[in-house]
Order: sequence, then structure tokens, then C-alpha cells
Amino acid sequence: MCGRVRLTYEAPPGNWLFRGVRHAEIDAGYRLIPKAQRPFLDDAQLPLTFPLSFGPSVEHAVRNHQRDSDLNQTRGVSTTPHFERAVHYARCGVVVRIDVEAASRLGILLHRVADHVPPQGRTHPEDDEVILVSPVDGEFPAEIIAEVIRV
Repeated sequence: MCGRVRLTYEAPPGNWLFRGVRHAEIDAGYRLIPKAQRPFLDDAQLPLTFPLSFGPSVEHAVRNHQRDSDLNQTRGVSTTPHFERAVHYARCGVVVRIDVEAASRLGILLHRVADHVPPQGRTHPEDDEVILVSPVDGEFPAEIIAEVIRV
């Protein structure tokens, strides 16, 4: 069911992100669904990164999400600019191509992990992870999905 058929892919020119989608997202019509509906804020967790700030912040949320999004559930959804990395996470054999311009127009925030976390603190640097955060609860708008790719 989750076999890999398509290993190469060339996206059309543009600014794209990719995500290997979960069963729930496929069942929802290839819509991105955050694992939780709480704001994209979190407290500092060990190991700490300096300079250290106290209290809930986006900075902490980015750091904690990229470490373990199952443990640190928020409105954030992980993506990557690298198709091959999305295929790696596509347990169900489906990758979506996300239109970054459409996401920005719709008020979705993009947090590039490398802008928030020093190299030694990145769990999967090869992902070049970008976390999408919707300003509202629920599924992300369908308009951000430019293509559904079976892999």
C-alpha cells in the first residue's frame, strides 16, 4: 500500500515546499492537518539553546517541533523544499507540492528551522525543514496544494 513507485520528480519553476502526507490528510482530500489546534507557542525544553528566553515563544515552538512533532503538538506542519526528503516521510506513498505564494497570501506563516535553530541543534538538517503555521484552527486551505504526487 505504501510502496515507492516514483523516485524522481522535477517541480515546475516556482517557490514550492513538499510534504509526505499522513492517512488523515489523504482522507481529508489531501488537506494538511496539524496534529493539534493550540497556538504555535511553546516553553523552553532541554537541551537549552543560548541565548535563552523565558516563557512561551515561537522560537521555542520551532525548536521543539523540529525535535519531535509528536511530543510537541501545535498548529505547525512540517515541510521541506526537497522532494526526496518528502518521499522519505511519505509512509502512505503520497507527497503534496505546496504553493508558498498561495500560503503567504492566505496568512500562513513559514518558519524555516535553520533561521531559529543553530546547526548543532537541528535534528534532521538534511530536511531543511520549514514549518507552516495556520493563523486559524483546523485544516489548512486546499488552495495551497498545487499538486498531489504518488510515490
